[in-house]
Amino acid sequence: VMLNGSATVDDADNTATNGVVHIVDEVIGLPTIATFATSNPALSVLVDALAYADTGSPTVPYINTVSDAEAGPFTVFAPVNDAFTGPNGVLAELNLSGFGEGTGELNAATTDAVLLMHIVSGNIQSSGLPNGAVATLGGEITADNSAFTLTDANGRVSNIVTTLVNIQGMNGVVHVIDKVILTPPQ
Repeated sequence: VMLNGSATVDDADNTATNGVVHIVDEVIGLPTIATFATSNPALSVLVDALAYADTGSPTVPYINTVSDAEAGPFTVFAPVNDAFTGPNGVLAELNLSGFGEGTGELNAATTDAVLLMHIVSGNIQSSGLPNGAVATLGGEITADNSAFTLTDANGRVSNIVTTLVNIQGMNGVVHVIDKVILTPPQ
């Protein structure tokens, strides 16, 4: 068993009066944003989108960047799987069949632009989320810190999942949202 990609269990299942202790070979540090995303099945489509966007040009090397403990810090608004592929997800909303370069698919360049709308430079905890304009790496969105919502330039509202905020990693913080944030209309 490996924890956060580095620590391994040397001595498992040591019973104590108040629980069970597993002895590890090193201090377990905070995970990176990538560790959180890749280990959470509810974010698997986001991980697929990040990997797909990395195939395009130009692109941000998403996977390498969010895996790098020295990068950032970043604040990531991470859409759940249904935000992409659910019946009311962005693919259905835009009448697209999935990620790809064919007709009726969400291509890598557009995926890249959309993903940039979910990343903010800095480590912004939910208590520090402004009420009003927020500059993402892809453009401006509007935050309502009392309703815990984000509104994109298209008037689409994403709810921040209040039970999944302030997920702190070594290179930033993740707040889970229920809707994909889109780029401004062209």
